[in-house]
Amino acid sequence: MARRLVRKAGKVVGLICLPIAFLDGIGQPALVQGTSMEPTLKGNSSKWYNNDIVWLRKQFIRPHEGDIFVFISPRNERERLIKRVVAEPGERVHWKDSTRFTVPLHHYWVKADNPKCAIDSTYFGAVNIGLMEGKATHVIWPPSRWRKL
Repeated sequence: MARRLVRKAGKVVGLICLPIAFLDGIGQPALVQGTSMEPTLKGNSSKWYNNDIVWLRKQFIRPHEGDIFVFISPRNERERLIKRVVAEPGERVHWKDSTRFTVPLHHYWVKADNPKCAIDSTYFGAVNIGLMEGKATHVIWPPSRWRKL
């Protein structure tokens, strides 16, 4: 009787842990909100189903120039941002007032695709790799916009 109960409990725990491990280790969908990545990604609707949903690959991948990453905002730990990597550690970029800046080790310079959006590295500086949560690899919603990024 006790052995049977332990087996059932083990199956329940396994069924709960499997999706959690998948989402945490492999990837998960991420809803795009805001206009900062337009025209590449659409996120300007108040209705979630009208916005793009991307597949966020969470297995660590070293960011490269051109990749689109989701990361924790350096200014607000509750906020997630999605931007394009435009410079890697050691590269020089133009910052405020045309100042030249070298991206520090373990940091990345990110920019919005929409030039009217200024909430990117020109606002908060280089992003530490520890804040990076994953690489957006595909648009998975809506079906009319399915594609690899």
